Formats: sequence, C-alpha cells, structure tokens
Amino acid sequence: MKATTGEKKVHMHKKVFLSSICLGVALTGTVLLLSAGAIAQESNSSQPPQEFLEPLEFTKPDPLLPEMPGKRELTPAELEALAPALDQLNAEAAALLQAGKKLQAFNTWNRELRLRRFFGYLAEVEALTRVGNIARKQSQTTEMQLIAQRLQAIQLEAETEAKVPADPKLLQALGAAFVEVAAREQAVGIYQQILAAARASEDMPALEATLTALAQLHFGGLDYSQAAATYEELLVLNQKKSNRTQQDILNEGLYLEKLAFLYDKTEQHQKSLEVREKLLNRYRAAQNPVPVPALKIAMGEDCQGLNRLQQAAQYYQEAYALAWALQQFARAGEALQKLGALYLAQKKPQEALQVYQALLVVQQRGSDFYGLMNTYDQIGTLNLERKAYPQALAAFQKGLEIARQLKYQEDYFESKIQGVSQQRNR
Repeated sequence: MKATTGEKKVHMHKKVFLSSICLGVALTGTVLLLSAGAIAQESNSSQPPQEFLEPLEFTKPDPLLPEMPGKRELTPAELEALAPALDQLNAEAAALLQAGKKLQAFNTWNRELRLRRFFGYLAEVEALTRVGNIARKQSQTTEMQLIAQRLQAIQLEAETEAKVPADPKLLQALGAAFVEVAAREQAVGIYQQILAAARASEDMPALEATLTALAQLHFGGLDYSQAAATYEELLVLNQKKSNRTQQDILNEGLYLEKLAFLYDKTEQHQKSLEVREKLLNRYRAAQNPVPVPALKIAMGEDCQGLNRLQQAAQYYQEAYALAWALQQFARAGEALQKLGALYLAQKKPQEALQVYQALLVVQQRGSDFYGLMNTYDQIGTLNLERKAYPQALAAFQKGLEIARQLKYQEDYFESKIQGVSQQRNR
C-alpha cells in the first residue's frame, strides 16, 4: 500500500515517540523489545529500528496476512478469516495483562491494532478506543500518545478523502476515542464539527448530546468560561422543551449546579446568585431542605462578593438556623464562622463575640475539639482587644485545656495567658 498522508505524519513524530519510550525504560528499568546491545548488533546506527519507534505501523509482513506483493487491500474472504485471529490477539493481550505482563500485553495489542486498519477507519477507531481505555486505566501514557497520534492520522486521511462529512459515525467514534486517551484539544475540535452539523440539521437530540460532551471537556480542561457558555446553552435548550421528562428536570438541576460552580470560579457573583436562587426554589418545591444550608452559605458569599453585606449576614443566619434544626453541626459551624468573620471585617466586635459564643455550642454538639480550641482563641483575642481581661483569660484557659487534650499548641495558649496576666498587672 502506498504511504498515506497520515502515515507520513506519524513517521514525522517518531523522534518524539523515541524520547517518550526511552523515558519509560529509564523509569521502570524494563528492557523494551530490544536491548541496546541487540540494537547495536543489528545496525551500526545509534537509532533503534522502526518497530521500536512506531509500534502501530507495519515494518515487516505479519504472519496473519496473506502474501501481498502489491500492498493491496484484503478481499472480503480474507477479512473474514482474519477477524477471529484478531479477536484471539485481543484475548491473549488481556490474559498477559492479567498475568502482570504489561509490556507483552501492549505489544500484542499493538499488533492487533496494526492489523485492524484493514477493516476500515471505523473498526480501527473502535479498536483504538478499546485499547486506549485500557492504557489509560493502566497509566500507560506512552501508549495513549501513540494511539492519539494514530487517531490524528486517521482524521487527516479521512478529511483528505472527504469521508468525514459523509460518515458522522466516524466523527462520533473519533471524538470518543480522543476523550479516552485524554487528547482534549483534538476531542473538542471533533465535537465542534459534530455540533455544527447538528445545528445545521436542527437535530435537537444530537445538539444536546454534543453540547453535553463539549461542556464536560471544557470543564475537565478547566476552561471555565467556555464550560459556562455551553451549560448556559444546555439550560436554555432544556427549558424550551414542551414535554419535559423526569430526566430533563434532573438535568436542569445539574446544569444549574454546574453553572453556580463555574460562576464562582469566574467571579460572576450576580449570575451565581441568580442561579442559586433557582436552585433554592427547586429544593423548596421538592420539599428537600437538606442541601439548603450549604446553598445559603454560598449565597451569602455571593452577596459579600457584591458588597451586599447585610444580605450576606442574613443568608448566613438562615443557613445556621436551618443547619442546626437539621443537626448539620459542621454546616452550622461554617455559617457562624462566615458570619463572625463578616462582622469582624465590618468592625463589629460585639456582634462577632455573640456569634462566636453561639459557635461554641455548635462545636460542642458536633464534638469539634479543634474548632472549639480555635473559637476560644478568637473569643480571648476579641476580649483582650477591648481590655476585658477576665473574659480573655477565661477563654484562653479553656483553649489551653483543649490544647493539652489534643497535645497541640499548648505553648501558644500558655503565652497568651501570660500576656493577659502581664497586661492586667500594669
């Protein structure tokens, strides 16, 4: 067979593959395929043979193939005879991996993959996806890179032959395969092509599925602004449906939760607050109070980001009250800590002291001893600042008692107590 454009492209990258494989040898101490001595015996060149560099490319005839002097395609009968042999190679590779022989296993899979290309792009991509999944689970980075390179070659060949527009199944398979080997940029490019086709044909199910795939890719790649834009479109599509299913309702909640997180990451506090209001309404309609305390704490943070401090304080108070009623003591403590810090930032030490006194009760109920120790420290410091020495001394002494139980920060509290005593005696 005449070398294709994709094969030439893969060949251009053989030095990159060599560097990656040699690094793997250095890290694992495993001799791969041929020892340096064997290589030296076979060639005077310092470069290893081609099969070492390009395990997914043919370098010599395979015993499973018929004689092919003209590099021809296989006949249907020959393909039918070859298929079970390739399935057997897959089974042998799986058995080798199970036996702990990773190198031999992936060598066998690579042989299978070389032969799969005789069955066409789609069958080869499906096989590459299967082996790529195994390579990812086994942390075989070099194998994943090799598969990604072959997928790119297939994409280029198919586009050159103008087969991609006529075969949406191949596009879908390529997208899934790139995802499997963590080639995010290439996967995004494929799904954007699929998205354009779905928009042009107004195929709503395909549009929704493709946007979901893109949203996950953007999210996983920490491209938060693109992820937010994609989830916004998914939310609009979801809400436009005339007959929404239970799954659509669940998806709406998922999109809102994702958007709240993404708006936080991009510091879009107003959008985040609006999305969380919608989530709050959903929880109320479902009579599900369990997630509400955490949600109201987040809404308080949004209000702080918008400098709506009174509204922030109200959200924290509501979060504390509901969390206490639900016996979510850790969440109640978190709300009070946020509220106390807010009052301190507003130079309201008396209000902060009242909050920290309530926080002690919550932490006692939740058996949060480290939290108690830190809260006594905060109370002691606030009382010391207002020269309320007896109250400061009592708080630091309580903190010392807990510190001794925990065997942690004992010297710190002892120095605090000593400092209070010295200031009292001045």
